[in-house]
Amino acid sequence: LGEGYTPHILGVWSSPDEIDFAALPEKFVLKTNHDGCPIICTDKSEFDIDATRNLLSEKLKDRYYTRSREWAYKNIKRLIFAEEYLSVPGEELIDYRFFCFNGEPKYCMTTSEHTDAKHGSSDYFDLEFNHLPFGSSSQLATVTPKKPDNLAEMLEISRKLASYAAFPFVRVDLYNLSGKIYVGELTYYPTAGMVNYCPEKWNKTTGNYLTLPKKNAWRHLKGRDKKWIEQALK
Repeated sequence: LGEGYTPHILGVWSSPDEIDFAALPEKFVLKTNHDGCPIICTDKSEFDIDATRNLLSEKLKDRYYTRSREWAYKNIKRLIFAEEYLSVPGEELIDYRFFCFNGEPKYCMTTSEHTDAKHGSSDYFDLEFNHLPFGSSSQLATVTPKKPDNLAEMLEISRKLASYAAFPFVRVDLYNLSGKIYVGELTYYPTAGMVNYCPEKWNKTTGNYLTLPKKNAWRHLKGRDKKWIEQALK
């Protein structure tokens, strides 16, 4: 995509004791690279540094892989990193998540937080940004997000990243602040594949978008003779 499409990285550390909090700006976000739940600082004067170091130490010990078997987290070198805090006065930060199958986005999910929604909200849209009649565990937004003016650009970015990733499925997560697009992450197995759509029929509708390449399923049989394969299939 070129420069300017990701939040600025402020620092990377292998231990919370290495972090120089004095050098960080007044607002920032701390994350580890092997789990979710970022630590957000919006006012450093009120930020509990000792508690944050303790929390990060616990997060580095956490074996995230064991809970959901998302294999990419199993042997990753665990790190802490800080990102710039993304915000525009008077504008809500919405996460636009494009579900891409074989390089093509098929539908979009928006997530946002509201003062009257303790656990945030999520809504689903088609590629014209028409509201789709299904949902997941989160409640719908009290105010339905409007179609972004630069939706076509967001779709093109999703196609580029999904095609470059060259996997049967990837969710491309984007932020859009006053027309400025940021890539949040590429998500290969959202909620470890365990989310359940309601009404039930949408599980099949969205699942039918996924076509797994057959050759990958047989890669482990390379070098085996026909008799061994026939026995394995039984």
